[in-house]
Order: sequence, then structure tokens, then C-alpha cells
Amino acid sequence: MYFSGISLNLLSLSGLAVGVGMLVDNSVVVIENIYRLRNNGASPVQAAVSGAVQVTGAIFASTLTTVAVFLPIVFVHGLTRTLFQDMALTIGYSLFASLVVAITLVPAISQGILKKQKKNRNIDDESRILKGYRKLCGFTLDHKALVILGSIILLVGTGCLCMARGFSFMPEMAGTQLSVNVTMPDEADFKTACGTTDKILERLDSIDDIDTVGAVVGSNVLSSISIGGGGSDTGVSLYVILKDEKSLSKPIEEICSDITEKCADLDCEMSVDSSGMGGMTSMLTGSGMSINVFCDNFDTLQEYSKLIAQAVEKTEGTENTFD
Repeated sequence: MYFSGISLNLLSLSGLAVGVGMLVDNSVVVIENIYRLRNNGASPVQAAVSGAVQVTGAIFASTLTTVAVFLPIVFVHGLTRTLFQDMALTIGYSLFASLVVAITLVPAISQGILKKQKKNRNIDDESRILKGYRKLCGFTLDHKALVILGSIILLVGTGCLCMARGFSFMPEMAGTQLSVNVTMPDEADFKTACGTTDKILERLDSIDDIDTVGAVVGSNVLSSISIGGGGSDTGVSLYVILKDEKSLSKPIEEICSDITEKCADLDCEMSVDSSGMGGMTSMLTGSGMSINVFCDNFDTLQEYSKLIAQAVEKTEGTENTFD
């Protein structure tokens, strides 16, 4: 971790927490095999060496299988890599460390500890669980085609169910707070923005399910974060607090539609976010999309950004598009 520049932080410690359950697996397998050979009459040294050699390939393969689940995160770009790279690398390092310990330190210690020898139990002394497991293994070996077919069906079915459910980096958070982003026309000034905000507040006040409404005209922290710089002096952000969820007369989605309909005739563009986090949600979750356009000429930048916004708005599956 040190040579990779990974410090002890929340994400790297989370990686250790995720991998702690798998860290002892390799050692358990080696110890169990050494213990088996020791009970079969092998000397402590012979049992330690042969027990580790016999399962080295198996534990190495199982370790690589687990690492292969997390390591690809290192090759992902963007926010996902920033968040999970430390965790993925920490899991990989800890599992490889457990592999080294299992094939070196564990046999060395076992050679000195496992000196006593126990007689193997008779098959008749096996518990019901072991007897049932023995019968299950026999059935599986006698019906290989059926087992393989069942595994394929489970694999395909799981894949279909995953695709049907869809994927999202972060789920939207439902609550009793709404955020409304208002985009004024280019020619609008600060006074016009304030007047439009007063009209919006007046119309929102007529909706029974709304308890409190706050408005910020001009630059604000959220807009600065979402667009990567200072906000516009005519930008408007409204924060709507609804009544208690049990007291609402209609679903939150319908309340969002009512807000949009009541303000549809105003000379501005509105987008209502039911997650209560505004631009932060669209930046972090997979449900939103942002397009960054770079240009040396500001007028050209505005012209092309509007053309891109219009093209996106006409694309099926998009809504609340604004530049």
C-alpha cells in the first residue's frame, strides 16, 4: 500500500474489512490438509511440506479468482476509479499477503505445533451432515450432465434478471425535499431573475402539499460544484420542503409535475429533482448525464452548447435538458 501511494483512509480500511473474511481461507485449507496427513501417519515435517504443496495450486487459483473480481476497477476511469481504486488494491494486496503466509509461515508453524496424532474416525461415526453430504456428492457425480445443465440455467437466468433490473451507480434517494433549478434567458438581468423567482414562489405557495420554499438567486455552492465554476448572477435555485410523507395527498412525482405545469408559461426553463440534492445527484448517480464543451471563443461556445442541448433533448429517453 505504501509503494502504491495508498494511505490508511476510509476506503482502504473498507477494503481490509471486505477482505478480512477471506484472509484466513488460504491458511485454513493448508492447516486442514496438514492435519489430515498428520493423522494418516505422516511425520510432522513430511505433513507440513506435502500438505502445503498439495493445495498450493488450489489456493493460488482461488486467490486469483477473488482478486479478479476487484482488480478491474483499477482500469476504470472517472469517479468510480477515484472512489474505489484504493479499496480494490487493498483487497488484492491483503489476499496475496495471505497466500504468501499460507504457503510459508503456516507450514513452518504447523510442523512444530501439530505433533500429536489422532486416529481417524470410522465412517459409521460420521454425523448426519457428513453422511448427507456424501450422498449428495455421489448423486452429483452420477448425474454430471444434469448438474452442468442446471448451473448453465442458473447462470443465464441470473444474467437475465440483472439486465432486467438495470444498473445504477447510486440509487435515487426519495424524501420530502425537492430542488428546482431555474435557467433564465441569456438577456435576463438580476432584477428580472428576482421578479421571476417571486412569481414562482407565489405559484408554489398555492400547492397544498408544499410546506416551505426557499430560493437562492445568483451564484450558489451547488451550482458551482455541478458546473465546475462560479454560477451565473441570474441563476435561480429553489429548495422545496414538503409536508410529512404520510400527509401528502399525491405521490411526489405528481407534485413535481404540478410544479412544472404551474410555471410552464414563465419565460424560463425549469427542472425539478425529487431527490432533494439537485445537481449533486445528477453528478453522482447514473441516471443523469453531463456533456462538457470546451472552446476558446465564448460566443461560439454558447452557440454550440445550445445546439448540443437541442440534439440531446430530441433523443429518446432524455428529459430536463438545459445548458
